[in-house]
Amino acid sequence: MVSFNRIVLTAGSVLMLGSVAAEARPSLYTMSCAQAQAFVQRQGSVVANTGPMTYEKFVSNGKYCDRTQRAVSAHIQTRDNAQCRIDYKCAGLPRDTRGR
Repeated sequence: MVSFNRIVLTAGSVLMLGSVAAEARPSLYTMSCAQAQAFVQRQGSVVANTGPMTYEKFVSNGKYCDRTQRAVSAHIQTRDNAQCRIDYKCAGLPRDTRGR
């Protein structure tokens, strides 16, 4: 029979590891341009650090944007490129095109 302490210890470990993983954001600015591009493509949608104290959401295509948004080209600074094209980010639609 499994002891209560073992169950509590296991559950606590799982919760702790889950919260650490949920808080971690990749730092695209420390990657090469090719690495950052591949990472966004692989993930589909990712919130990533763009600098030591900044972050942004990037998407591989418009299906990851809300219906009131569209995918627009995104560029960030990476380790080897000051203007690396990182697929897209979601931006609000102009007011006159919403809901049509």
